[in-house]
Amino acid sequence: MDLSWTTLPKDVTDLILAHLSSADAARARVVCRSWCAAISSTSFSLLQKQVQGQRGGPHPASLLLYNHSLKISTACEWPPCDPDSSSAAPVSWADINLPFRFVREWVGHPRSGAVCVRTHLATSLQQFFIGSPLSGTTNGISHWVPIPNPPPTPSASLSKLWAIISTAPSHTTSACPNSPHISSNHRFWVLLLHLHARVVSLNIFDSESGTWQMMPVPASTQCPDSEVALALALAPHAPQLLSFSSRADCIGDTLYSIQPEARSITTFDVQRKAWKHLPYALPEDLVFQAKTNDRFLETPPKLIQGWKNSVLLVGTASRTNPEHHDRTMAEPGDVGTVWELIMSPPDHVGVDGCGPWRKLARCPFPATMCHMLLEEAAECRMKGGDVMPIRYTGYGDFVLVMAPGATRGIRLDMMHEVWTWVDMPAGINCELALCFQPK
Repeated sequence: MDLSWTTLPKDVTDLILAHLSSADAARARVVCRSWCAAISSTSFSLLQKQVQGQRGGPHPASLLLYNHSLKISTACEWPPCDPDSSSAAPVSWADINLPFRFVREWVGHPRSGAVCVRTHLATSLQQFFIGSPLSGTTNGISHWVPIPNPPPTPSASLSKLWAIISTAPSHTTSACPNSPHISSNHRFWVLLLHLHARVVSLNIFDSESGTWQMMPVPASTQCPDSEVALALALAPHAPQLLSFSSRADCIGDTLYSIQPEARSITTFDVQRKAWKHLPYALPEDLVFQAKTNDRFLETPPKLIQGWKNSVLLVGTASRTNPEHHDRTMAEPGDVGTVWELIMSPPDHVGVDGCGPWRKLARCPFPATMCHMLLEEAAECRMKGGDVMPIRYTGYGDFVLVMAPGATRGIRLDMMHEVWTWVDMPAGINCELALCFQPK
């Protein structure tokens, strides 16, 4: 009796493949032509969403954008990408009103949907609030609860809201000390970066204890098992693992931060208070700034949680040879390049990655979409601005490229390798963009 894959009915084969994650399904496309045709079809996307929804699998990514009219614009359902359509995908946006007069900073945790908002810098006012905008609202207003302000710091110091991590509780449900209205159904940590006298420190709020704890950021020479740390140790003045300008991206329950000067990635485990360097340097052709024919691009890369054990890096690639030329020239088509790093399982002891970085996708060529995105943003921005910022967000197989002022963004469906337009709400701040996929 022949039990090979070729003897299975097509609907059975499609049903089996639909249980794969988007990343695994994308890899399965190269097995044979029939699998490639099945996985690339629109009907397969619908089947995969239905199957994975029934078994508690990944749901569509939810995008939150801060709106200058003191509300959050959210999109939770994304239509299938149509590669033959030049118009923007019809996305249904909903608004959630905020009970604040001003939002200075916010950070979010992709898997739990928890968000921390900072409304003021003045220590005499309530600064920080915790909420979960995706969990529901009352009369269109989301629920937010305050957490204690951190202890006063020297007047010459600077602080920045850096990250929030939320996990399952370690004990039975109880109230958060110092904030009895906060339930500890999920334990969370809020992290601030502090800069004083050129020294960077972390101030961490633990909901279980209800207190803040200041801890120094170690020097690069103190990070164990790191080739990057060894190289930096040979420098006359070994820098700290983090700079104050560092951004934090949540991958699982670990914080990842790109260090442009060392072209490396630092990780921080908040529960273990453990620092590490990833053993693989950033891709050679990744650039943080780029000059096109008519404008200067500011393109800080972003790390995104991929499926299973993968980390995605979204940024801008340079077309020049990094060994012989300046790595600052790029074409608009290089904006939105995606690399992937396969990480070791959490229980694996040893190397933290199975790298090196592998390039997965880049904006379509010719780069008509990127040209139009930059032109739209340039028209909306005030005159005199020579720098064009590009921002990225995403989760899983969803990647979005944005430019402040543009009325549209560019979405990448990584499983089908399709780029499409997405209409963006008016008045949004691309700097405050969060992408979630709560369990």
